[in-house]
Amino acid sequence: MDDAHATLARPGHDALSIRVDHDRIPADWDRLVAADPAADYFHTVAWWRVCVGAARCGRVVAVSARHGETLVGGIAAVEERLGPLRRIFALPLGTHGGPLIARGAPGGWTRHPGAPGHAAWHDDRGDDWMDGTPLGGQLARALFQIPGIAEIHLVDASGAAGEDLAYLPGTECHFPVRRLVDLDWGDAGELWKRMDARCRNKIRKARKAGLRTERVSDPERRGSELRRLIDATEEARGFRPNIPAAVVDALARAPRSRGGEGIDLWLAHAPRSRGGEGGPPLAAALNLVHGARVQNFLALSTAEGRSLAAHNLLHWSAMEQAVAESRRLFDLGCTDALPGVDAFKASLGASAVRLHAWRRLRPPWRWLQQARGRL
Repeated sequence: MDDAHATLARPGHDALSIRVDHDRIPADWDRLVAADPAADYFHTVAWWRVCVGAARCGRVVAVSARHGETLVGGIAAVEERLGPLRRIFALPLGTHGGPLIARGAPGGWTRHPGAPGHAAWHDDRGDDWMDGTPLGGQLARALFQIPGIAEIHLVDASGAAGEDLAYLPGTECHFPVRRLVDLDWGDAGELWKRMDARCRNKIRKARKAGLRTERVSDPERRGSELRRLIDATEEARGFRPNIPAAVVDALARAPRSRGGEGIDLWLAHAPRSRGGEGGPPLAAALNLVHGARVQNFLALSTAEGRSLAAHNLLHWSAMEQAVAESRRLFDLGCTDALPGVDAFKASLGASAVRLHAWRRLRPPWRWLQQARGRL
């Protein structure tokens, strides 16, 4: 059933149907993204297409819920092939594509996460995440029950799927942590006070050393500067980001919208005394901007940039700009269980946020992976 679709009816909601499509992105997908307050750049069609292009033999998988003709819920996923094996990620590259649910959707949130009187959807306590929503659970199960798939991944940032997937054989859940800075605490001065004193000192150190930051808006220059910095870090440290070069290039070239959304690249340049106005970049931060959120996706630094605390200064510059643009959240991404990285993000005033990452391995593929681990 490569190009087939499955339709499920939700008891009590005769007009609500859930459908799985391959190789077709619903034309009204971005309207659904706009209707879900918890959505971010990772749910958009633009990011979805980047992920498909980066996957091996990638193809679109769309789980959509419609109430009548209106798209009220969905999951964006990408299928990749490894020879005869098929794997599905919602979404790959360490991002998330957990259930989107429009305001007022049948079977959705009665009070959407983040609404007054409800635990914030990004709350790190996670007391009520298992409640989920009937619609979120149905969407997740429809994805995980696609036949013939060796491995399926879903990162559910809002907990919309609840515990529904826990009852599917071979499904497991773990809880990666990301760090979020709540920009609603006040103006930039208040955010500055909330940062760790050592972080503030490092930013002062970077400024005193003459480091200067720049927000690059021109797509062509953005791509060339980012690629130059990646090449410099690879030469210096043998470092290669765990992100396909095609993804970096696609993001660097993407234009920003009139509303300032899209790709945001910040560069930290060498002090003028060392490189003048045309001095090479020592560090870069690539952020994805969508609505009230700014998401850091990639951070790179040369050895000199690290010694001058360039990342501290870059993130602070981006946070100041986000406050000026009335953004509400600055997402520093997952910590990857690295204590040093987590401590750095915490020093910027970011609180820990628990995600819910589900994975299902079919028995033959699970056995093969376990066998490889024993070799």
